[in-house]
Amino acid sequence: MYLDKGKTDFNHYDVIVVGCGFSGAVVARELADKGKKVLIIEAKDEICGMMADYSDENGICIHKYGPHVFMLNDEQVLDYLKRFCELVPVTNYVHAYIDGKFVSIPVNFYSLDALYGEKKSKMLQEKLISLYGEGSEVHILTLRNSNDLEIRKLADELYNKIFVGYNAKMWGSKPEDLDPSIPGRLPIRVSYNNKNCKKKYELIPLKGYRDLFMRIVNSPNIDIMLSTKAASVISIVDKRIRVEDKPYDGIVVYTAPLDELFSYEFGELPYRALHFELDVYNGKREAPSAVTTFPMNFDKVRTTDMVELLEQKKDGFVANVSEFPGEYNKNLEHFNVPAYPVLNDASNSIITKYKEKSDAIDHFYYVGRLAEFKYFDMEASIQSAFRCSTEILEGEIQSDV
Repeated sequence: MYLDKGKTDFNHYDVIVVGCGFSGAVVARELADKGKKVLIIEAKDEICGMMADYSDENGICIHKYGPHVFMLNDEQVLDYLKRFCELVPVTNYVHAYIDGKFVSIPVNFYSLDALYGEKKSKMLQEKLISLYGEGSEVHILTLRNSNDLEIRKLADELYNKIFVGYNAKMWGSKPEDLDPSIPGRLPIRVSYNNKNCKKKYELIPLKGYRDLFMRIVNSPNIDIMLSTKAASVISIVDKRIRVEDKPYDGIVVYTAPLDELFSYEFGELPYRALHFELDVYNGKREAPSAVTTFPMNFDKVRTTDMVELLEQKKDGFVANVSEFPGEYNKNLEHFNVPAYPVLNDASNSIITKYKEKSDAIDHFYYVGRLAEFKYFDMEASIQSAFRCSTEILEGEIQSDV
C-alpha cells in the first residue's frame, strides 16, 4: 500500500491523486471502486491532511490541526461516511473572549445579556424582534445600515469587537480588503439559540479521523506515496502531463495549490496558515464551552479543549489546542502549510489564470479547497470530490463512444 518513490512505475496507475485530505481520499476511493488503479501522492508523512488526529500519553484524542466536526445536511455525504465509520453526535458551542467576558457566538440574546446587562439587553432584544422578527438571523452589515440608531450602534460595536479584531488576525487584512462573503459569517440571531451548528447533523467519527481515512483508502486498487511533493514528480510541458519527466497518459487529480505546479508563472497565490500549540494539564477549564475565539488582545484566534469538544471521559484533564494565524510562506518554520485561501480581487485574478491553464490540459482535474481556491468545509470537500469523480467517469464513457 505504501510505496517508495524511487521504486515506483508511475505508468502502472490509471490515476494519480495529489493530496490525501478528504478531496483526494474520496476521489481515490470512488475511482478505485470502479476498477481504476490509483496512486495517492501526499506531501506530509501521514494521510488525513488537516484532519489528522492521535491519542496522547493520557489516552486523549487530539485533533492535531484544530477542531474538526462534521456539520452536514447532505444525506449522500452522511451515507458515504457511514460506509467507513460509526458517527456519534456532539453539540458544539462557541464563545468569544471580549472585554474580560465569555460571549456566546454566533451573537444571540445570551451574547447581549453578557455584554450589556439585563436592562439594555432587553431593550435591544425588543427592537431586534420588532424590526426583524423573533427567531430570524440577520447579516451584520444589514444591521449596520438600519434606520434605528440603537441598532446601528449595536451593530458597529459588535462589528468592531468581534469581526474586525478576529479577521485582522485571521486574515492579516482590513475588513474592507476582504472578499464581501466573509462578513456574512458573523450573523446576529434574534433569539436565545446559541448552537454553533445550523446544519441537520453535527457528528464526529467514533474511532477518530485517522481510522476513518485508513478505511477510505483501504482498497487493493490504491497505493500511497508519503513525504513526496507533487511538483518534484509531476510537471506540465506543452499542455501534457509528465511524471518524472516521462509522458504520462493517465489521469491526474490535483488537490494542492496550483501555483506551485506551474512554477508560480502568474504569481504566488496568497494563503493563510496556522501554527498550533497544545497544552494538556490537570485542572479546571475556565471557558464555558469547548471552543473559545479571541477577537481582541491575544495573538491566538481560537482555543479548543479536545476533552470537552469530543466529550471524552477524562476527568480532571484539559487539552487545549490553540491556533495562531500567519501568512503562508513555504520557507518558514511554523506557517509553511497553506490552510485558507485569501479571497480578494488580486487573488481571484491570479487563480483564474491558473485555472484557465489547467483546463487546457487533457486528463487533468483540480479539486478541493487549495486547488479550487475556495473556502470549503468538510461536507463541501466531499461533495466536490463526488462531482470530480463523476466528471472523470462520465468523461471516460463519452471518450469510449
